[in-house]
Amino acid sequence: DLLLADRQALADQYRIEFAPLGLASPMGLPGGQNGHFLYSLLVPQRDRIMARLKQRGIETRACYPLPLYAQPIFERYRKQICPVTEETCARILNPPMFFGLTQLQQQRVAAELRAAMEELAPGELRKAV
Repeated sequence: DLLLADRQALADQYRIEFAPLGLASPMGLPGGQNGHFLYSLLVPQRDRIMARLKQRGIETRACYPLPLYAQPIFERYRKQICPVTEETCARILNPPMFFGLTQLQQQRVAAELRAAMEELAPGELRKAV
């Protein structure tokens, strides 16, 4: 329970840090409990943003960058393209999420993400009110 509470606190802090950016974050099911193995954001220009963050010393991931039906092992089951899935997979970005991550580190991740978006996708950045 303490481990889940720690992960929930990290996710809550990220939610606060990323709120001014106006980025979507896929939510869990109603009534469910998320273990927050990953924190996910949907960002424009994902690959360029990830490269910029890496240049600034922030490792990110794009977990599940392909729909399941596009992965080689499942290709024979592909019956149709799912546009929402395609868009989500193209935009998903997972910032650092690990035990011991500090609030200061999360603030830096958010600041660097904002700077990358201001440079690479300025039209998609929601201005903080």
